[in-house]
Amino acid sequence: MKQVYKINEYINSITRFKYLKALNQHKLEEEPFKEEEKFEEKPIEKRSFKEIDII
Repeated sequence: MKQVYKINEYINSITRFKYLKALNQHKLEEEPFKEEEKFEEKPIEKRSFKEIDII
């Protein structure tokens, strides 16, 4: 259970970083946010933990 929590925390930190980076980029450009530039997070139940098992 602890490992799942740490993996979740890791995924959330990456998501937060990508979101903040996109948000900062948007502020720098001062242009309307394009639809394809938005970062959409997949629901956790759809994520595959097999890819993360390597870590």
